[in-house]
Amino acid sequence: MDAPIRLLIHGANGRMGRALQRLCREGEGGEVVAAVSRKVAARVVDGIPQFTANELAGVPEFDVAID
Repeated sequence: MDAPIRLLIHGANGRMGRALQRLCREGEGGEVVAAVSRKVAARVVDGIPQFTANELAGVPEFDVAID
C-alpha cells in the first residue's frame, strides 16, 4: 500500500475544513498533518497539530495544502 497523502488544511475550523478532517479520519489515502485556522484553542485536536496562519513556518512536511 502506498503512503497516505499528507494534507495541510487551511481554514480547518470552517465547515469544509471540518468535513475534510472527518473524511480523512474515516477513510484511507489522506492524513491531515496540520490544521491551520485563525484561532487555535488547543495545540492538538484528535491527533492533528493545530497552527495559526502566523505559524506556517513551523508546520510539518505536507504533500498538498487545501485552502
